[in-house]
Amino acid sequence: AIKNNLYILSDEIYARMVYSDSEKFFSPSEFDHCKTNTIIVNGFSKAYAMTGWRLGVLTAPSHVAERVALLQETQLSCVSGFIQRAGIEALSYRSSDYVEKMLEEYKHRRDVMVDGLNSVTGIHCYRPRGAFYAFPNITNTGYKSRDMASAMLEKIGIATAPGPVFGPQGEGYLRFCYVNSIENIETMLERLSKFLSAGK
Repeated sequence: AIKNNLYILSDEIYARMVYSDSEKFFSPSEFDHCKTNTIIVNGFSKAYAMTGWRLGVLTAPSHVAERVALLQETQLSCVSGFIQRAGIEALSYRSSDYVEKMLEEYKHRRDVMVDGLNSVTGIHCYRPRGAFYAFPNITNTGYKSRDMASAMLEKIGIATAPGPVFGPQGEGYLRFCYVNSIENIETMLERLSKFLSAGK
C-alpha cells in the first residue's frame, strides 16, 4: 500500500473478540498509526452488543478524516443522544468485565456448536478463533448452500446465511450464528441431525 500509494480500509469490528490467549488481533495500522495509508472503521455493535444502534468510529489520515466528517455531517447529522450516552457507558471501566465474561460465554457456545456440527453426518466445521459465527462445510450433505438454507428454514425453523452471500467461494458453506442460548443451540443441532438423516 505504501509503495503504490494505496489506502487499506480495515474493518476492525471484531477486534476485541479473539478467543485464544495465543492469538493476537493484528491491525495494519501498526505500520503507520493511521497517518498515511490505513483507515480503520470500528464500532460498538459486536463487543458491546449494541447491534442496530449504529455507533461507530473512523480513524484515518487527517485529510481523509476531514472529508469523511464533511460527508457524515451532510448525510447523517449526528448520532442520537441516548445512543451517545450508551457508548459512554460502554467505554466506562465497568464494561470491561462484562465484555470479558461475554467473550467467555461466546467461546463456550462456539465449542458446543462446532462440536455438535462436526457430529452431524455430512458436515465439517473448523473452530473459529474470533467473532461469533461458525462456517461449516456442507458439501457432503448433497445440498447446495441456498437450497439447504431454504429447506432448513422452511422445514425445521433454523435460519442460516448461505455461503454465497459472502462471495462465490462460499458455495458449499452455511453461516451459523451462536449468539443464542446453549439450550437453543442444542435444539438446533438435534433438529439439523434429524433433518439430514431423513434425506431430501
